[in-house]
Amino acid sequence: MPSLSRTAVLSNYELLTLIFGDFLPWDPTRLARDEVVQGRKQLRDLAITCKAFKDPALAKLWTYLDSLLPLALVLPDLRVWNNGYPTTQKPVSISPHAYVLIAKLLEGQALFPGLRKVVLQAECDPATELAILPLIFPPSVETAEIYGEGFSKPMFANYCLPFLMTQFKCTLKHLSLKNDKQDVDPAVVDAIVQLTCLESLDLQLPQSNRIKPEYLMEIGKAFQKLTSLKLDVHFPSHRVSETSPHQNHDLDTSGLFPALKSLHVVSRSESQICACIPAYLVEKITSLVLMLTEPIQTTDFFASTMISLSKMRSLKKLEVFGGSTTRVAHWNAMLPLLQQLPLEEFKLDVFQSTSWTASLESLVDGAVTFRGQTSKNTTAIQPLQALTLPSSLKNSFITLDCLSTLAEEAIGLEYLAISLKPEGRSSGRKAIADLLFAWKTLKRSSCPLKRLAVSQFGSDVVFSAQEYDDLAQLLDLMFPQLTSIRPYDGEKTQPYWNKHWWFIERLRKMYKRCRLNQLTSH
Repeated sequence: MPSLSRTAVLSNYELLTLIFGDFLPWDPTRLARDEVVQGRKQLRDLAITCKAFKDPALAKLWTYLDSLLPLALVLPDLRVWNNGYPTTQKPVSISPHAYVLIAKLLEGQALFPGLRKVVLQAECDPATELAILPLIFPPSVETAEIYGEGFSKPMFANYCLPFLMTQFKCTLKHLSLKNDKQDVDPAVVDAIVQLTCLESLDLQLPQSNRIKPEYLMEIGKAFQKLTSLKLDVHFPSHRVSETSPHQNHDLDTSGLFPALKSLHVVSRSESQICACIPAYLVEKITSLVLMLTEPIQTTDFFASTMISLSKMRSLKKLEVFGGSTTRVAHWNAMLPLLQQLPLEEFKLDVFQSTSWTASLESLVDGAVTFRGQTSKNTTAIQPLQALTLPSSLKNSFITLDCLSTLAEEAIGLEYLAISLKPEGRSSGRKAIADLLFAWKTLKRSSCPLKRLAVSQFGSDVVFSAQEYDDLAQLLDLMFPQLTSIRPYDGEKTQPYWNKHWWFIERLRKMYKRCRLNQLTSH
């Protein structure tokens, strides 16, 4: 690595913190105890490797503590009463007058002079929470995330945010504003336009009907250094005047978002692409979310959507989210999205289905298998790298037979999240043994899958010791490059993981080590 590139990486605190998150996530409670210990040891080793690694590694290491012992070792005057401490504590209200006194004692100095990131949850009454902003925003802050109902109040939009933006218009690099329940004053946008050094912006304001289309153009002109943009901003009835520059395809956009590399947009207009998305940004969209409430009752449900999606030449990731009333009668309606777009990642999350097993399996076959076969003969469409399917559907799931076919034919797939029915299509548990015999004797996998997220269909399934062992061997043979099996997000406490899959994953890792040791010994 050239010296300039090396220096750029080693001096980037945010980048190093993100990388070190692979050793120990911000919330390690979803990991097994031995994995938490191993992650902490690795962070310790990183902290003493070099000066550049010290601060980001220690920050990650101290984020989560499940014991007071580390604090007791570094704070010799710490006293522990009754050999215990409360795990939860009621929030304490602090009068704004206390902040005034603190500011007076500091004599203009910052309360946290080395602070780099601030996450602020503004409550319904922002008077108390927002009074501390001038104290906790020193010039060293590079990242700010602000969310909650309070930031829709006039005090925040007309006083607090403009003050902060004026103070840090040359230093703040990353800003996130999120409020999905209330309308937000347009003064918020007026304030953030001052941040000329901003590199990433996340605006999730779906209920803010007072923000005008012209504001997005002002942002595009002001943020010449912006490389990442997330937009969930909408206008009344999701419509914009045809005479508005917002929809002018011939508009000179050379000066709008010149450095933009990543654009994530949310569309909330059912199967139509939301008109709130500016025409001058369509070709720059790299990630799109389609929010649906209507049922998918026909196979051509996304026909009009495909016309718009085909114009998004930079699109790499597509997410389809359904609400509580979104019923899926035809899974095949998704196939054009998967077979005709050059996607790298596809995520589907719906809550209800009127179809049965074969329909969801046909979606997997028609997507992963079809793309894998066409990629061998043409460069027009490349195979998926990540596929996420719903975890909560009661009558749609993936069997081991389908997973076995995927392991044979999928090319390029590195991440897969599925709801699995371990028994397979055959009755009884003979299916696992039959598949294992086939993979041991007839098949050799080249599937590149590295990460697998599993949500098991039927939490009352009971495995024998032999079935645990067979399933672990089968997964290792089908996916030889697999590094981890995890539960779906937020499902670590579910019975299917606590009772079965953590142990299956442990056995799989054991078989993988044995297999690799045998390969190196020959």
